[in-house]
Amino acid sequence: MISPIKGLRIMRQKFITQILLGMTLVLFTLEGFASLPKIGVSQKVSALKSRRAALTSKNVFKKLQRANELSTSENYDKALSILDKLLSQTKDRPYEYSQALQSRAFVFASQGKYKKAIADFEEVLKVAALPYGPTVSSMYTLSQLYGQIGNSKMALKILMEWFQSVEEAKPQAYVFYASMLFEQGKKKQALENVDYAISKSSNPKENWLKLSVALNFELNQFKNAERSLRILTQLKPNNKQYWKQLAGTYINLNDFKQALATFELAYKWGHLEDEKDLMNLVSLYIERGIPLKAAQILEKHMKSGQIKKTKKTNKLLSQAYYQAEEIEKSIPPMKLAAEQAKDGQLFFQLGQLYLEKEDFKTAIKYLNNSVAKGGLKKPGYAFLSLGIAQYQTKDINKSLEFLRKARKHEESESAATSWINFISAETGASDSGQMKL
Repeated sequence: MISPIKGLRIMRQKFITQILLGMTLVLFTLEGFASLPKIGVSQKVSALKSRRAALTSKNVFKKLQRANELSTSENYDKALSILDKLLSQTKDRPYEYSQALQSRAFVFASQGKYKKAIADFEEVLKVAALPYGPTVSSMYTLSQLYGQIGNSKMALKILMEWFQSVEEAKPQAYVFYASMLFEQGKKKQALENVDYAISKSSNPKENWLKLSVALNFELNQFKNAERSLRILTQLKPNNKQYWKQLAGTYINLNDFKQALATFELAYKWGHLEDEKDLMNLVSLYIERGIPLKAAQILEKHMKSGQIKKTKKTNKLLSQAYYQAEEIEKSIPPMKLAAEQAKDGQLFFQLGQLYLEKEDFKTAIKYLNNSVAKGGLKKPGYAFLSLGIAQYQTKDINKSLEFLRKARKHEESESAATSWINFISAETGASDSGQMKL
């Protein structure tokens, strides 16, 4: 027995679902549908409806019924044996012959023998003895079978005839039509048809919305894809892929605020487990100016092993803490990153962190490491930083030595010259580093 509270929750979820489906209808009827197939060409409908069902003998009826029962129980060989004999007995009676032929076509289709089923259905349509209902049913099934074997051209040809032969078509027929158009590379027309189907359904299927999303992605219509994905995430909140696709769509739209909000919800639902997805969340926090949250999530999942401890992730963790003005916390990951790096660039950055802390001796250590490891993009800045750090430790000679090296590099020439002039004026040391007497 369902508890009252659980019952209320179920009612609430159903209510939300109905609202969302209502939103679907509103959203999907905002646009026109220019490429829909023509429905109910009067001459064809009239011609088919003028057919009348002939009489079926009691013996034939019983055999058709028995074949159907055997097919339903998957006893296909016996069903086919009955139908094969019946076909040979009814060749001169078109109506009964067509009934047996249609039944055998369905058996072949159930067995996955699509080409044999196609041949039988085509013969049914060629004999043209069945009344309106069974005829249009055979046309639609034949179109589906051609689609099943990858012949979208024939599937579309027969489906167009079917649309012209019926007075009304259900939404799923437009979805099938859209899927065949997609196979033909007619993406825009396919999208219009699947969206029309969605707009005409009070309960659109998940696969229809997925097809709409796929087609919008193919056409780079990310705003329209976002529309379908929002509905999918509400209808199927436990589907990880929909959340990730929705966030990715917002990124393509340069709407990083919504992308982050979506990723946050997915994270709370426990849908972000892969390293790539977690890194996307971290990057969005940084992009939106929330570096502390980025650092906390990155560090948490580096500890859990979901994010590998690489030079890149250690460097990013350090930078995130630095942007959050957590200098002490930014140092340990930068040390690890510097040790993992092939060049001295990150040792240089580590030295800068210690300069900012005014720990000049440790800054000198790591700045020297950066020069020794090499590969610096602008080595002049390393020499300049060493000169400043040595000055702060009162080692004037070493300070001027590094500042002269910095002066030889274009990027640091001006600043190094200013420091040399300042130190010379303050201490009386000459440019060569010797104290003036």
